[in-house]
Amino acid sequence: MKSLYFATSNKWKFAQAKGYFADKGIVLKQFEVDLPESRSEEVLEIAREKARAAFTKLKKPLFVIDGALHIKALNDFPKTYVKFIDKYLGAEGLLKLLEGEKNRNWEFVNLLFYKDRSQEKNFPGVLRGEVALKIRSQHNNFVRDFDRILFPEGKNKTYGEMSVEEVKKFNNEVWQPTVFDKFIKWFKNI
Repeated sequence: MKSLYFATSNKWKFAQAKGYFADKGIVLKQFEVDLPESRSEEVLEIAREKARAAFTKLKKPLFVIDGALHIKALNDFPKTYVKFIDKYLGAEGLLKLLEGEKNRNWEFVNLLFYKDRSQEKNFPGVLRGEVALKIRSQHNNFVRDFDRILFPEGKNKTYGEMSVEEVKKFNNEVWQPTVFDKFIKWFKNI
């Protein structure tokens, strides 16, 4: 059975990955490390920088995951500034920015970046959906405040409206395969 490190201090991300990788025959280990937070707007640049920094410390094959939210009506804003926007604007602030906008489509790029001694490779996974017209729930069952206004493609509930079971089902059927499957297939063959 192959093994690999996931460089992250995010316990939720690691838990999502660990079970999924185990089901695919890969033992995943967490490498908890503080990584640089670039000011770049490009998710590939940030992920590459983080993977290189983590590899310099660990010296073993690993991957990182970074993300970027692109809201089409806002010229792809906030891009890689997801944490910043969630902290300072949240769901209400994003809705204010979108007042009067017809195109409410969004894409969330989760980029998995692999690094070992001799190679680097990236694997983007893209989730799509629409931004709601108003806040749809008062509590947040998911990760970010603005999950209360993001409808995943094909769903009639925002992430914040989904029950814990619905979130697990979405993660198992959509999030994990979208983010991990291409990488796992490639990794098993190297």
